[in-house]
Amino acid sequence: LAIKEQIGDSIDIAPLYRYLGQIDMEEGKITSAQEYFNQSLSFAHKHRLLPDISEAYYSLSLVHQKQGDYKRSFDAYVSYTTYKDSLNSSDIARLEMQYEFEKREKEQELLTKQREALQEAKLERQRVVLVFFIVAFLLVGLLAGFIFYNYKEKQRTNQVLLKQNNEITRQNREIESQKEEIEQQRDFVTKQRDQIADQQRLITDSITYASRIQSAVLPGEAMMNRLPWESFVFYKPKNIVSGDFYWATKLVDGRILLAAADCTGHGVPGAFMSMLGITLLREISGKPEVTNPADILYKLREMVIVSLNQQGGKVDQADGMDMSIAIINPDTLEMEFAGAYLSAIVVRSGEFNVSSDSINPRISQLNDISLVELRGNKMPIGHHVSGSQPFTNLNITLSKGDMLYLFSDGYVDQFGGERNIKFLLQNFRSLLMDVYPLELNEQKQIIANTIEEYKGNRKQVDDMLVMGVRIS
Repeated sequence: LAIKEQIGDSIDIAPLYRYLGQIDMEEGKITSAQEYFNQSLSFAHKHRLLPDISEAYYSLSLVHQKQGDYKRSFDAYVSYTTYKDSLNSSDIARLEMQYEFEKREKEQELLTKQREALQEAKLERQRVVLVFFIVAFLLVGLLAGFIFYNYKEKQRTNQVLLKQNNEITRQNREIESQKEEIEQQRDFVTKQRDQIADQQRLITDSITYASRIQSAVLPGEAMMNRLPWESFVFYKPKNIVSGDFYWATKLVDGRILLAAADCTGHGVPGAFMSMLGITLLREISGKPEVTNPADILYKLREMVIVSLNQQGGKVDQADGMDMSIAIINPDTLEMEFAGAYLSAIVVRSGEFNVSSDSINPRISQLNDISLVELRGNKMPIGHHVSGSQPFTNLNITLSKGDMLYLFSDGYVDQFGGERNIKFLLQNFRSLLMDVYPLELNEQKQIIANTIEEYKGNRKQVDDMLVMGVRIS
């Protein structure tokens, strides 16, 4: 093929492409085979090689059939039969034209000899009788020969037509047979599609039921209403079930524990991890020896490592969760905070009286509204290269009217906007300062609408969780 292309020899180029495609198709290289067949079809069209066009369409029909694209397979086969019938019709027309040409040629020759005979009769009237018999004999002989020739020619033509008719009949039977095969394959694919749909429905029903179970173990509206303060929870899983979870409970000593967590992954894997986290957090928070959030995170990390069999210290075992915990004394409004990667944000009207030497605040101010971000440690609940270092416990005194926000990173990591970039923590802080004066149900609605508008038609990249509490 390469040699023929180099020397410009176009003979057999189309068949060579087709043969290469047939070899690749037999070896299972469907995409490569389709490219060769398309090259064969393009070359045949360019040089008007009708037989090669017909065979190229037939090969493409087989390729599309193996790819499961039965519509394109059928269309290619229709083109194949069209060009095949066109070739047969061209052969018949050529034979008829040849017959008419030879007939006219013989008739012209007969007329010419008749004119010559008449002219000779005029010149030699004395030999009219003799010439008449001679000419008549010749005419009879020519007529007999002409009739015999036509008879043989018709026999040959009829044989050719009979063979072509038999070939057309055979091809029609093949088409009918292949049509039945295509219909059987279509029915088989339809059956498989229905089976997959049933399996997907069963899986979706199971995950939906798991979502109800997950919702049941999370603090419900009644539990949140038992808190001494107003609150809201914006909770939007990426899938039916979520890897984010939140928790609120009253400790043995009367303090209120609030927590937000983001488990490894989302969907079903994240939901399994969240169930583990809720179970362990419920167990730890129910013990009287619980004193501060840092100790809870430390104990929770030990229990997760044991539960996930991470004692071997394998670095690739990165399963776990990020979490922020705040414990508030409802009488003195003293709040203790600790975080594993996650932060907490407090917004108030007025200034914060905090010392950067005792905590790690990131303070922002807009007009008379201030925001302080309490940042957690850069290590997760689970195995980490940092080992078993303790978490840092941060303290801050809240005031009536303050808003406390706990959240996962799904909100700030959502892509969107004109430039398709993350929402970012800086914009989230500005949003919280804007909605701070509003009622909690309005805050929740604005937070939900803002991220939905920013996301637009893009997919949600992670589970989203924002918990807000108004201190009163």
